[in-house]
Amino acid sequence: GLVDYSFCVGQFIEKWYGTKCDNILWGAADQVAIKNIKSKWDFIFYGRYEDDTGIEYYVKAFKKISAVRPESKMIAVGWGSLEERIKKYSRENNLSIEFHKPVRDISSLLSQSRVAFVSGYLSIIESALQKKPIVSYWNTPIKRDYLATHPLAEYLNISKSSDQIAKYALASLSPNSFHINKSFEWAKKQTWDYIADQYEKAYQW
Repeated sequence: GLVDYSFCVGQFIEKWYGTKCDNILWGAADQVAIKNIKSKWDFIFYGRYEDDTGIEYYVKAFKKISAVRPESKMIAVGWGSLEERIKKYSRENNLSIEFHKPVRDISSLLSQSRVAFVSGYLSIIESALQKKPIVSYWNTPIKRDYLATHPLAEYLNISKSSDQIAKYALASLSPNSFHINKSFEWAKKQTWDYIADQYEKAYQW
C-alpha cells in the first residue's frame, strides 16, 4: 500500500472508500460535570443548518411532537443556509423553538436539555457524556452506515423521517437508563489523551 498504517474516523470508511483501516477512531470530547438542574428545553439540536444534519426533519418532527405534547420546548443552536427557512416554518406553525447563535462550548445548553437531536460523531460523544438520549437522522445510505456502524448504534435512535424522529423523541423523554449508562461508559473513554496514545502507538508500529 501507499501507507504503512492508516487511521479511519468511522468504520463506514472501509466500505464506502475502499480504504483498509488499521485503527478506527470515533473522535473525542472533554468530560464535563453532569449538573443536576431543571431542564429548560425538552430537545436540543446543535450544528449546521444544512440538509445533511437533518435540521429540517428535526423541526418538522417537533411540530408533530407539539401536536401531542403542546408544552414541549426546543432549542436549535447553529447557523447555515437553511436558517431563514426553518425560522419561517417555526413561526408559521407557532412552534416553541428558541434559535440560538453558535457557541464555543455547548455543555451548558446541552445540560439544560432532555434529549439531543444530533448525528455527528463528536456531538454523539458530547451528548452521551451528559447522559442524554440521542435521536440521530440519516438521509443517504452513506450517512445510514456512518451511524449504523457506530459502537453506540444499538443505543441511538437512528431515524430517516420526521415521523420516526417524533416517535423516538417522545419515547426518549422517559429515557432507558441501561442505554444511557452504556453510552456514557463508552463515551467517557473517548478522550483526547486516548487519541494521542493511538497515534503514538502507530508511530512505534
